Amino acid sequence: MCGIAGIIRTDGGPVDVARLQEMTTRLRHRGPDDEGYLLGTFPSGEAVPACGAQTVAPLRAQLPAVEVGARPASLIFGHRRLAIIDCTPAGHQPMADREGLLWLVYNGEIYNYIELREDLARQGHLFRTRSDSEVLLAAYAEWGPACLDRFNGMWSFCIWDRRRGELFCARDRFGVKPFYYSYDGATFAFASEIKALLAGRALAPTINEDSAYDYLQLDLLDHTDSTMIAGVQQLPPGHCLRLGGGGQLTVRRYYTLSHTSVERDCDVHSIAALGATYRDLLSEAVRLRLRTDVPLGSCLSGGLDSSAIVCTMRRLLPTSGAQQQTFTAAYDDPASDERQFAEQVVAATGATAHYVFPRGEELWDELVALSWYQDEPFSSTSIYAQWCVMRAARRAGVTVMLDGQGGDELFAGYTIYYPIWPRELLRRGRLARFREECVSSAPMLERTPVRLAAKAAAVLYEPLTKRLRRRRRGLELLNEEFARRHVAHDTRWEEARPRADLQTRLWADQGQFRLPRLLHYEDRNSMAFSIEARIPFVDVHLAEWAFQQPPEVKLHHGWTKYVARQGIVGVCPDPIVWRTDKMGFATPETQWMQAGAEMLRALSEPKQFRAGAFIDPHKLRAQLFPGDRLTPRWRRPLWRAACFELWMRVFALS
Repeated sequence: MCGIAGIIRTDGGPVDVARLQEMTTRLRHRGPDDEGYLLGTFPSGEAVPACGAQTVAPLRAQLPAVEVGARPASLIFGHRRLAIIDCTPAGHQPMADREGLLWLVYNGEIYNYIELREDLARQGHLFRTRSDSEVLLAAYAEWGPACLDRFNGMWSFCIWDRRRGELFCARDRFGVKPFYYSYDGATFAFASEIKALLAGRALAPTINEDSAYDYLQLDLLDHTDSTMIAGVQQLPPGHCLRLGGGGQLTVRRYYTLSHTSVERDCDVHSIAALGATYRDLLSEAVRLRLRTDVPLGSCLSGGLDSSAIVCTMRRLLPTSGAQQQTFTAAYDDPASDERQFAEQVVAATGATAHYVFPRGEELWDELVALSWYQDEPFSSTSIYAQWCVMRAARRAGVTVMLDGQGGDELFAGYTIYYPIWPRELLRRGRLARFREECVSSAPMLERTPVRLAAKAAAVLYEPLTKRLRRRRRGLELLNEEFARRHVAHDTRWEEARPRADLQTRLWADQGQFRLPRLLHYEDRNSMAFSIEARIPFVDVHLAEWAFQQPPEVKLHHGWTKYVARQGIVGVCPDPIVWRTDKMGFATPETQWMQAGAEMLRALSEPKQFRAGAFIDPHKLRAQLFPGDRLTPRWRRPLWRAACFELWMRVFALS
């Protein structure tokens, strides 16, 4: 796991080496173990590796130092390494093939690298290291861009292919690892984080108004290839990029997660068989993600997915002799605290448990640092709880963490999905099943079956305009001129998010509306503390299998994630398997906001307000402090507005 950066002048002009050094310095938290550079003449000229002040000692004695203006170059790569597999200097990057015709900077892990190395060895490839980086290079040399189809893992990388005189960049199928870039037709720059691209002020940072509106009004983030900064793009998940010697840049999709709305009746026996398949696929996904040369642990919320991972790890780890460690956020407020469930998992596995107790006062003390590491404003305080968990893991000496993101989007784990399946049954005319699901789901939602049925029918036939009017009543904070210019986005995104088909809704949330932002938060929080986070639920084989299954094994007789629950019977304690009180990594948000009243008052002060072009500070202050006291009933739009203002201050935006 690492930080990567690069600058390429397609017009042949000299690269600003000082800017690249600042870019890699801003990524040091992603890779504190080593530093490396490559200077070259793009598209196919000479390539000279170089070192920095924090390059590992054996190589620092062998390589020339990167010095400002020492060697004119039209291409320069920078790399910060977090050593995970083959922690020796042999894993140093930028890394070249034996002929020096391919140069790689890479962030991620190819979990099936051992199997791929065996295949490539049979093809005649020789290996000098035990690293997956060298396997990636050999795979590209053997199969070209088609190598991506063979990888099971998470990655963002850039290869300078001197044979073809081009760059080839790629991001993993689900976007676990980030890849940002900017291109003005002459200078192409890329990096693992937005803040690195802003280094040296070579890119004048201005706010992308479309992205700002989507975040403030619609609570959308990471749903397009745009970012909050105009001119900075992200390579979408499942996409690759080529930059030719003539400056032609092309982006194409190489992977699409297929989804079908399969209709078939599933009895007890067929669901049990599907549960067994789920258990095997999850076990294999976890097994691959246990490959590491450094200490590993796991996040444990007490929910279904993190518990399934921890219990599966326990079944796989005895052969390695490793001691399992778990990390859990806990609270004094019982409405947010899941310790009783986490403790049952710890007791069942014998893991060494670590508990952290995030506090509202600490959130406000650390909010500036958190905003800096996140790169963009975020939507809830749960991000801070995850930050505290990752910090605790780092202090305990853990470098790799497994986490349960992604399971809810594969198997319908959120309560928002409850009305969608009955609605789909109604639309298809399956009235008996519609009635059955309304009756069985109603107790889970603390509603009557009649009320749930009415809601499903109403949303199915309710006009879009009525839904949008209801949504707009929820937030009256925006600058009026700004809102008028962008109000059409409401319709665009409301129409883009499907409502009547559960499978398509899950697919959209997995690929665009929910999971991408969660992966963003996870990556930044883990990397802030130099930790590699691994996500078994975005294993390609598990994800593809999940979207081949009918919706009724996901929402079944009132149970969310029914097939997943069936699959871990006997693996996890029964009280975990059959939990109905999903908290969703909740925090005591209202209490935390009360603790931040002083900072919120300062952030909403009209005279110092930076975000006035987007948010009306007088409206924000009036809603934050009605009657001069902080509002007792906290609302999420207020957090987004305050977080946006703080983000502008942290990055000195105007």
